[in-house]
Amino acid sequence: MTGERRFLGLYSSSAYTQSILDIPILRMKAAHLEASLDYVAGSHDAKDLLQFLETYPRDELFQTHDSQLREIAQSVLHLQERRHTKLYLRPDDYGRFMSCLVYLPRDRYTTQARVRVERLLMAALGGVSVDYTARVSESVLARLHFVIRVPLGQGLPEIDEHDLELQVAAATRSWQDDFMSNLATRVGESAATPLIRTYANAFPEAYKEDFGPARGVNDVLVIEALEPGELSLEIFQPPNGDREDLRLKITRVGPAMSLSRVLPILQSMGVDVVDEYPYEIGRALKEPAWILDFGMRLPAGEIADRASLSERFEEAFAATWNDRCGVDGFNSLITRGGLRWRQALVLRAYSRYMRQIGSTFSQSFLENVVVGNAGITRLLVQLFETRFAPGEIDGRPQAEAALVEEIEEALDSVASLDQDRILRTFLAMIQATLRTNYFQVDDDGIDRSSVAFKFDPRSIPDLPLPRPQYEIWVYAPRVEGVHLRFGAVARGGLRWSDRQEDFRTEILGLVKAQEVKNSVIVPVGAKGGFYAKRLPDPSVDRDAWLKEGKAAYREFIMSMLDITDNLVDGAIVPPRDVVRHDGDDPYLVVAADKGTATFSDLANSISAEYGFWLGDAFASGGSVGYDHKVMGITARVFIDPSPEAATSFAERRRIFDLPRSSWGDYDTSLISEGGGVFARSLKSIDITPQMAEALGIAVDVASLTPDELMRVALKAPIDLLWNGGIGTYVKSQTETNADVGDKANDRIRVNGSDLRCRVIGEGGNLGMTQLGRVEASTSRFCWMAWCAQARWLAMHAMPSSPT
Repeated sequence: MTGERRFLGLYSSSAYTQSILDIPILRMKAAHLEASLDYVAGSHDAKDLLQFLETYPRDELFQTHDSQLREIAQSVLHLQERRHTKLYLRPDDYGRFMSCLVYLPRDRYTTQARVRVERLLMAALGGVSVDYTARVSESVLARLHFVIRVPLGQGLPEIDEHDLELQVAAATRSWQDDFMSNLATRVGESAATPLIRTYANAFPEAYKEDFGPARGVNDVLVIEALEPGELSLEIFQPPNGDREDLRLKITRVGPAMSLSRVLPILQSMGVDVVDEYPYEIGRALKEPAWILDFGMRLPAGEIADRASLSERFEEAFAATWNDRCGVDGFNSLITRGGLRWRQALVLRAYSRYMRQIGSTFSQSFLENVVVGNAGITRLLVQLFETRFAPGEIDGRPQAEAALVEEIEEALDSVASLDQDRILRTFLAMIQATLRTNYFQVDDDGIDRSSVAFKFDPRSIPDLPLPRPQYEIWVYAPRVEGVHLRFGAVARGGLRWSDRQEDFRTEILGLVKAQEVKNSVIVPVGAKGGFYAKRLPDPSVDRDAWLKEGKAAYREFIMSMLDITDNLVDGAIVPPRDVVRHDGDDPYLVVAADKGTATFSDLANSISAEYGFWLGDAFASGGSVGYDHKVMGITARVFIDPSPEAATSFAERRRIFDLPRSSWGDYDTSLISEGGGVFARSLKSIDITPQMAEALGIAVDVASLTPDELMRVALKAPIDLLWNGGIGTYVKSQTETNADVGDKANDRIRVNGSDLRCRVIGEGGNLGMTQLGRVEASTSRFCWMAWCAQARWLAMHAMPSSPT
């Protein structure tokens, strides 16, 4: 007969606090265990055993069988000098719970590690509840005790204790442990050592929560391969995300990336940014690195060429971040239209030219049209590439014709008349393009960030008159520019324009004046201009402003030379990788104009770099040129009611020779009584009696705004009105300011009939419209004097301003 004796009750507190030597049943258990292990009483081993038993969970000590306790004690005492993780399981005799003892290296014990082990044991045992205690002391090992309870009546499952122990060991390993182990495996022990010193504590806890050690090793290798400021990009689909979900990981060495710059780039590519997680990698004794993880959602609708989307997206972001690609709606073609960033650049460049030639459609509307008609847009790009891809292509004309026919058929299905007009204009501009530098690369094999088109203007519908024989349009993120040439051999100046939206209109106005004034000297001419788009504030850093202006001018000149034939030993040499749809054309000569008088040396140096046949005859002028922009001539209002001729001439000579001078440098003590130098930015200028008399206005006028004062000066009763500046100041009564096409001077312009001067001297271009000249001559019998040497007269006769 088999039976059992049960004692039911609770241990008193002393059972848990007293030494085991004071509790008879535990004292006997300890003595029996010491004897079974052959430990000598009082020895170090015996003391270690006693310490183990004193700190052992007291309930476990009561309930664990001697044989099992002996096995556990021997194993734990053996572990004391080893950094191993060990699991001991003791099932309840009645199958109600499993007692789990986990010993692990003390430095691996964290709350996160305890939670991972707890979840692992609960899952393995099918537990419904758990109690735990933790003990961390001076010992090299920490101890966790879990009591995992299972549902009543279910019993304990069969467990592979060795396999479970391996899982527990993996769960207790720290992120750094696995990181260092993975790193040594990937690069070898010797190469891993310095990397471990740099990165052992580099990753923030947020990164460790989100990514595993293997990912950390990958990121280390990426970071080590980066130069400061260089980007590494990775696009991937999240494991549990929808088809429209993407993640973008940006890795960069150096300071943090500005979200105000990153987000517009992503939004321009048509994605919705839903979240962002930044991680600073604080490398020991090195610059920090940053990893930005963005969650994005693709736009609804068809995504063309999805297989290459990641590659195209990464290329476009890098190009935009490095200022090689613009930030606007054309970038949506990368996601919606299946294009690469440079293919979108072609359409962007054509659209900017369309705006310059007078399109009434806004830039955003043009963007919406090409993105909304992505199928036709792809055909337009295909036509462009078929027309200009380098090399001999069999059947190129036939392929072009077939694409044009396909595009025109597709256009028939476009419902909106405005959209149809826009897309047909794109088609016409591509067909009117004679040359492009689009397919050229530099010596390092890098594509150009600028694109230049040489047009046959007669093939572009609705182009404003007069139409040049050839026209070059240059677009780049840094600069936009145009060059109009009215004959095979024609020379003309390049202007640094400040009119972003309509600088071509400004240049066309110069052409009209050139036709009127120079027709006897030069039958046909040329004019060009550029707008620098990234100028810093000149009032903050004028040197940086000038440096950026020169950089924009340089890119403009280089882009034009990219598509210009050269002469070598008398033979025509076409530009590299340029398909020509016109005849030989090696003539390109530039001259100085507003803002570029001192740039001729720069232009000639670029000509020399290209080995261009004209050498330093490419650009006229030189380092001693007169630059209105740098001199700041038009920045102030100068009034000297009764000037001392010799004294004022000497002072003008002094400030002319002073680098980057302006009227603000004039010695005002030399100005006659009642005069002065006044900033054009003032709200008002006090009018002295002497000024009123010289200007021919009522003496009771107390003050005028700078613009009002300029108008009064233009209408003053004087002998000579000398115009040596830039802009159109006189029109006829029959003309509007819009007819003049010089927005900058609309507020000060007067009619020819308002002039009271005896003689008008024109040293600057377009000081008067032609009708304004006629009106001034017939109403006041003014004499007109025109001089090509405006610089000489500016130095020796009058200040270079309408006053």
